[in-house]
Amino acid sequence: MLNRQQPFRLIASIRSPFARRIRVVLSRLQIPVEEQMIEVFSPPHDFAINNPLGLVPALYHPDWGWVSDSGALLEMLEEEWGGVWPASNHRRDVRQASVWAVGVMQSTVLYFQETALHEFPNERWTQDHLASVQDTLRALNTISPEIFYFQSKWTQAAWDCVIALDYCTFRIPEWKWEEELLQLAKMYGQFQDDPLFQRTRPVAI
Repeated sequence: MLNRQQPFRLIASIRSPFARRIRVVLSRLQIPVEEQMIEVFSPPHDFAINNPLGLVPALYHPDWGWVSDSGALLEMLEEEWGGVWPASNHRRDVRQASVWAVGVMQSTVLYFQETALHEFPNERWTQDHLASVQDTLRALNTISPEIFYFQSKWTQAAWDCVIALDYCTFRIPEWKWEEELLQLAKMYGQFQDDPLFQRTRPVAI
């Protein structure tokens, strides 16, 4: 049995969309947590001891130890707390939409790494990563609004989508997705005044 009185410790990066989705879900579920922000390109020395892959987010609890990877963390939090995924007939579709949104985050990270961190970016890889982002967001733009809003609350899929869109805007500013993806643009606009959305937003956006 997990000791719920003991707060979690979360190591994250302010710019990581994967860390942001865990920060959001911990807040949504009202789970006590102590946050430590790091720079992933120059992490503290002791970070690698418990997290050799260097992944963020990394979440610690005495009863769990260290766990990294946002997908694994969501499943563990769902098992322990519940409330991550809606108890409805759309549960499977919500989870699938979240998988697509996380794929957008991953492809956007790869696009950024190829174009910004390499002296001579590979044009084919750059095009492939950008196409993956664009094609997946176009698919998400066709999804029924019921997948994103359930019982007067935004679902995890909605949160993952707007986090992915925010990160895409940050890393691929040349693509004006909001001019094409009107359904996603409308949902994205509805989040702009959300306190949790704003509080977890990278300061550079």
